[in-house]
Amino acid sequence: MVANHKLLESLAAVLTLPETSLLKMALSSLETVLSVGSTLGDPNPYAQILEGLHIDETLDKLQNHKVSKIYEAAYNIVRDFFEEEEEEGDMGDEMDGIDGTGAPQNAPAALNFGPAPGTTPTFSFNTQGFQPPAQGGAPFFQM
Repeated sequence: MVANHKLLESLAAVLTLPETSLLKMALSSLETVLSVGSTLGDPNPYAQILEGLHIDETLDKLQNHKVSKIYEAAYNIVRDFFEEEEEEGDMGDEMDGIDGTGAPQNAPAALNFGPAPGTTPTFSFNTQGFQPPAQGGAPFFQM
């Protein structure tokens, strides 16, 4: 079906249509075909053909669909068949400047948002910008 009847091309075309019932059917079929393709080798030959058809763009658009079953199915297909898993220890540019603890290198040891441990916190109120009401005007608040 895939090779002789251009099934992948047909599914890619159906995924651009606005009809919800057709989208559900096409996404279900696409998931089934990709599941079969994953048993044929690595990389998945059907996923490679679909990438050539720019199915990733179509699936990205469908992840914004108003019908939850549509966007969930599109998300699951992208997650399961098109996102490349990064090898452990090879995080590339994303991890530059991060040590093994996940903390950025050359970063301060801790962020200090309060008084030092063992000291009593002090509070102050800044009244700058507040002015008493004009003569004869209503007070800002009443007691």
